[in-house]
Amino acid sequence: MPDEYLDGLQAQDRIAMWQGRISRTDLPPLLVAVVADEVVGFAAFGAEQAPTTPPACGELYAMNLDPDHWGRGIGRVLLRRVTEALVAMGYEEAVLWVVPENQRARALYESEGWVADGGVSTEEMLGVTVTDIRYRKPLLASPSQT
Repeated sequence: MPDEYLDGLQAQDRIAMWQGRISRTDLPPLLVAVVADEVVGFAAFGAEQAPTTPPACGELYAMNLDPDHWGRGIGRVLLRRVTEALVAMGYEEAVLWVVPENQRARALYESEGWVADGGVSTEEMLGVTVTDIRYRKPLLASPSQT
């Protein structure tokens, strides 16, 4: 996101947005990471938004952690809980999209068995062109893997 956009965010607006989002049961699930009664991270996930490999593919839509809590294993736990939830939802594999420059996130994903599969997406967001690469992870062993 452009710095100008991020600098313009107002806490009260974000609080209202998140309260509205959390109260909706018609949207995909959210997981939150809580430390000492403070939400320090979240993950949103569900069915793959742009299906490319039917039929059963889940997607990690977003995962963010307060930088003050990086390096404590919280992101890893959150990612594992999302993976477990996608398995419980019946998905056989999952995808996620990440900007190539986000080396910290990519290292986490790769350490948890996610693999860049060559998928690339470019979109215009707030006047900035954003390029993401796709990672993929099998969630259930196929009969040939057992």
